[in-house]
Amino acid sequence: DPSSSLDMQADALRWTTHLYGDIGAQPGHVVDYYSAQFPNGDGGGNRFNLTWGSAGKYDNNLHELLDEGGAGVNASGAEENNYKYLPDPLTADSRAWIENRAESLQQQFPRARFETQVQDQNPQDWVKTLSNEAVNIWGEFTPGESVQPSDPRLAGIEQTMNQNVAIAAYRLADLCNQLYGSTSAVAQSVAHVPPHAPVNPPAPAASSLLPGHSH
Repeated sequence: DPSSSLDMQADALRWTTHLYGDIGAQPGHVVDYYSAQFPNGDGGGNRFNLTWGSAGKYDNNLHELLDEGGAGVNASGAEENNYKYLPDPLTADSRAWIENRAESLQQQFPRARFETQVQDQNPQDWVKTLSNEAVNIWGEFTPGESVQPSDPRLAGIEQTMNQNVAIAAYRLADLCNQLYGSTSAVAQSVAHVPPHAPVNPPAPAASSLLPGHSH
């Protein structure tokens, strides 16, 4: 809403960015797995214990595996795809990591290949797509299972999550271009930044899966 305060606009943009990622890319955010073991649901994979070799502090369930884009764990147990531990505010190294990551995803999943999906700005459609992915992903694992880092299932999840992230980012880019695409709009936004505020340069076979939402 251009008539709202810049603080409110910034908060709305941050929330929108969060939703585009949460409901546009992560199957664990749109389903709950119900079974005899999980009569009240597994919290989108949060209670679906799984070990895949990661040394991360909270890396012990299916939801975390998806959150980390398939983890891509290396020999030391460090996650190669983990966005969650980047410092805030970003350092030059972490910003470069993000930009290199974005470039790699653009090359691997070019927008032209997913134009139909990218143009779909209806979150209900995104949820249906992710729910279908979840049925396959949940069906591949058993709660409590220990998985080797070289397991091809992890590579499959990494591929799926990378594609989801790319499509979600293209959708978000279209929205941002729609809202802020004109030179005058960008110039106006920059002009309203107080002089003392630094401006950084741009930079989841399941027994039953039902719609839900878990962080």
